[in-house]
Amino acid sequence: MCSKQLLIYILSRECPTRDSCNLTVRGLLLCNPNNPLGIVYSEKQILECMEFAERHSLHIISDEIYMLSIFKEDVSMKSALAVKGPINPDCLHIVWGFSKDFGLSGIRAGALYTRNQDIVAALRNIAPFYSIALYLQAMLENLVNDYDWLDDVLIPTNHKRLLECHNVVTEVLERNDIPVVPGCSGLFVWIDLRKYLYPQTFEEEKRLADILLENGVYINAGRVFSCGEPGWYRVVVASDLAMIKIGIERVVNTLKKLKDKQTS
Repeated sequence: MCSKQLLIYILSRECPTRDSCNLTVRGLLLCNPNNPLGIVYSEKQILECMEFAERHSLHIISDEIYMLSIFKEDVSMKSALAVKGPINPDCLHIVWGFSKDFGLSGIRAGALYTRNQDIVAALRNIAPFYSIALYLQAMLENLVNDYDWLDDVLIPTNHKRLLECHNVVTEVLERNDIPVVPGCSGLFVWIDLRKYLYPQTFEEEKRLADILLENGVYINAGRVFSCGEPGWYRVVVASDLAMIKIGIERVVNTLKKLKDKQTS
């Protein structure tokens, strides 16, 4: 599923049981850079989302947690905050966290930017119950204030390593005729294993994921990400390069065995 198809799917999707569930949609959640596709939405696509939200009186929550993990030099991204679109400023909210770009998955700390004073007031009321430890606040403050280290060491090193791991994985998959959605950001690649499902059902999708796990590699099935079609999987590439090489070879070898078994 390419980025344009995904965007159209987001903008046109309806609740499959809306008559019975009686839901009222209040907002559009935009994950940019995207998880699990690893792509970046263009300014034009963000504008389309804003126009859609404005037409239907919706809020936009732009989740930009992978913003600093765009590893291809020819790809740039505009935060939704920087896009001059037809949307009420009180209906645009940006969220970001430390867990992905800084590799701090165990530290649940992030930031919300909003001009909506009702939301600010609500968050102030609950903030005392969700505050993080003072020593962690001090550590994170030191991190974000060290501009030289961020710009010259952390971010470029992270980009270099992500690109290297991404290229190793995609080259192995493409060499073995396994389709991959070209990514430019994030910690993963989106791959198409539909031809290995017999038949193409979500039950078979889970079974294939279980077989891969039995052979020493864990990848997420597409249904975890609400993918509407069985056979898509997310492969995390953000790890030690030697481990990544072993993992992707296990994926390829397992699929080869399955294919041989089906054709024998």
